[in-house]
Amino acid sequence: MQAHAYAQAVAEFLEAHPAIKSVKYPGLKSHPDAAVIAKQMQGGGTTIGIEFKGSQKDVFKFMDALRIIDISNNLG
Repeated sequence: MQAHAYAQAVAEFLEAHPAIKSVKYPGLKSHPDAAVIAKQMQGGGTTIGIEFKGSQKDVFKFMDALRIIDISNNLG
């Protein structure tokens, strides 16, 4: 399976999670440019943006629990 397929699965899981406010991922149907992305890309890539409903403490707890996914707070 290609990396973008794993990212797609993670994005879909997070989008349905009650603790998540929003997910920004090009492969999701909820993305504002989903139609254009579907025509121009083969998969949504591997970068997922997540907005949490909880507190900063909850976010850090989530980030500290990650074991496979790398945390990146600055992409350029």
